[in-house]
This record gives sequence, C-alpha cells and structure tokens, in this order.
Amino acid sequence: MGMAQITHGLRMNVNGVRRAWPEMLRSRIQRLSDRLRVRAYGDPALRAPGDVVKTFDEDLEILCWAMLSVMDKSDGVGLAAQQVGRKERVCVIDTSCRWSEQTFVEWDGMDLLHLSKESSFFPLFVINGKVINQSDELLEFSEGCLSSPGIYARTRRHQWVAVSYQDPQGGSHQIRADGLLGQCLQHEIDHNNGIFFTDPERLVPADYEKIHLKLEELSRRRANA
Repeated sequence: MGMAQITHGLRMNVNGVRRAWPEMLRSRIQRLSDRLRVRAYGDPALRAPGDVVKTFDEDLEILCWAMLSVMDKSDGVGLAAQQVGRKERVCVIDTSCRWSEQTFVEWDGMDLLHLSKESSFFPLFVINGKVINQSDELLEFSEGCLSSPGIYARTRRHQWVAVSYQDPQGGSHQIRADGLLGQCLQHEIDHNNGIFFTDPERLVPADYEKIHLKLEELSRRRANA
C-alpha cells in the first residue's frame, strides 16, 4: 500500500517495521529492554558468531524493539544482538541523524533519497544480514562502539556495501548504501560475526598504540565488575 503498508491492522514503514504496538506488547518490550544491558569490550558474548534466525514471530519483533530502546538510551546509531548478550543474527540501526549526508540508499532496487522524511525508513531491523557486494575502494572512518564507550579509532571500511537481510516478518530484502548507513551496516554485521572494530582487519594500524591500553583497562574493569 505504497510507502506505508497495513499489516494485521498495524501501520508499517517502508522496510516492514511496525510503527505502532498494542499496549500489552509495549509492556513486554519495556520489560525486555529493562533486562538487557550493553556488554563491554572483553565480554565473551561479543566474540560469539550469531545463530541464523529461523523463527519469525512476535518474540523476534519484541527483541528488535527492546534493542532499539537500549540503543536510544545509549545515544547509539546501531546495536547488534551480541552486544546485549544475545546469540541471534540481529541488529538494529537508525542513522536518521545524518540522513542528509547520504549519497545513495537503495532498498529493493528503490531509491530512498527521495523520501521527504527519513523516519519513513528508520528504524531498520536487519535479521540474518549478509554483505553480498561491496566497493573495491576502502575509506578511513572515525568509529566508536557502545561496547567500548569513549574509545574512538580509524577503521578501514568499504565506501559502500550491499546487504541481503530479512525483516521481522521474514520478508527478504536488499539494501545498498554508503555514508554512515553503509558504515553502520558493516560495523553491526561484523558484531554478528564476532568481529570488533578494533580488530587488526578493521583498525588503521597507526591507531593501535592510541587505544590498546584503553581497551585493556576496559577489559579489566569488566572482569572485575
């Protein structure tokens, strides 16, 4: 039904995410959100590759919305399930704060930069995300992570990526993006694969000395908590 679909009586945004919930489900989302906590660097959960999601049900949607709540409270733009101690290949993204900087965003072959309001697209719930194509060109990005607060370093990321994924209802999609959205897709799918942005394959080598002592201290604090 155009850019907003009606599914099971609930308004959906362009990427299949519910825009409204009955009160009973909002309560469940809040309860789960209150239980989830962002895991700090050094937590084994961050190194466990995620399990492929095979069941698409209300519980999965509730997890996505609870993760989004945790992300928003932490002032983040992306969060992966591994960062809250979960095993699913799930991540949530909202880069609407810098939508105007995007050069292109294609979703299922449709150019999304014409959207009059970026909130028509976000939040983006990426289930079983997989990079299926990418630019040859690598760019340096300044990057941080909710699992290592206050620590920033330069990473090498593809200038754009194409990702296949499923939405919370199990629908299959493809998205191609550059800019912050493309960077965020790479960062969160890395989390789903147990990769951290400071790992050698991502980090600009010159930044290692700048951050490795901070990471070690963060890991010690986590172990002693």
